Amino acid sequence: MGHVVATFSSISIERLIADACLGHPVDLLLGRRHKDPPRLAKLIAGSYFTPLADTVRAEFANEPARSGEDIFQSAFAVASRDKFAVGRMTSFVTMYGFSRNFAFTSGMTAVAILTKAGLADGDCTALDRFPCWTLAVAAAALSTIMFARYLKYRRSHVKEVLMSYVAAKGQEARRPEQHVDD
Repeated sequence: MGHVVATFSSISIERLIADACLGHPVDLLLGRRHKDPPRLAKLIAGSYFTPLADTVRAEFANEPARSGEDIFQSAFAVASRDKFAVGRMTSFVTMYGFSRNFAFTSGMTAVAILTKAGLADGDCTALDRFPCWTLAVAAAALSTIMFARYLKYRRSHVKEVLMSYVAAKGQEARRPEQHVDD
């Protein structure tokens, strides 16, 4: 069942809402997004739209024609060689997956409760105490909070990949050249 929820949450939240409407974290971190995000999105997750420092973005400046996904995959291949970075990246992936799935499930719960209330002509209670709309609002609020957490952890994952790539590139540049004596 978890894979089914993950599939639908990935399609709806990750691809349709986050990537298509808000922008992919790589593009946002590298300052490649040229339009302002919606006000509500800024309110929910303002730091999601903050680019990396200019000095870090300069490391990627010679790659303007490459897509964000292409840059991410190249950086990930390098970053995944660092066992400490891999631990952090894995943690962020776990957290953003959980948050995305929880946001999706909570949102669908809100829709289901509102649908039940509509079918019951407004005469709907849940748990024999609460009007359905109160639980629907609570589920929608929880969905919004978890969506904000999803954006935070997904951005943190991509940021970790990019920063680890830059660090590895810097270490490689400082490594003395190896000369073979004849």
